[in-house]
Amino acid sequence: MDAPGGLLKDVGMLVWSGILVWFVAGVWGGFLCLRIIFDVLGIWGLVAGFLLPPITALSVPLYAGIAHGNWFPLIIIYGGSPVGAALAVVGLRRGDNLGALSLLQRSIFARSRTTRPGHLGASLRSAPDTTAAQTSPARQARGGGLR
Repeated sequence: MDAPGGLLKDVGMLVWSGILVWFVAGVWGGFLCLRIIFDVLGIWGLVAGFLLPPITALSVPLYAGIAHGNWFPLIIIYGGSPVGAALAVVGLRRGDNLGALSLLQRSIFARSRTTRPGHLGASLRSAPDTTAAQTSPARQARGGGLR
């Protein structure tokens, strides 16, 4: 990451746009919900809504849509979050140049393919068919073998 745009290039454009959409939808929807609570319940409702964000995000958009016909907060919160998450997941699955995130993802997937659950009664040490090819690349680079 020598250049200022290094982090953006490492993570990938789709992932960043998904995170941005998800963040903006959450903040904007949160402000809309708090504004609705303030209009209906006053300052004490605003304090309660600020202290209980899960209840606020779940109930206020539904209330605004059903009671007042204002479906915009519902669209922002329940529509923006899945769209942002979908963009980020598509960016991760697409396999762009993801830098450290890709390294973490590869190490998790490599570990899940080479280890056997303990409840099955077999470990890598007792398995007769394990080879060095099943060892993670990081362990091979350190010179370590099987567990």
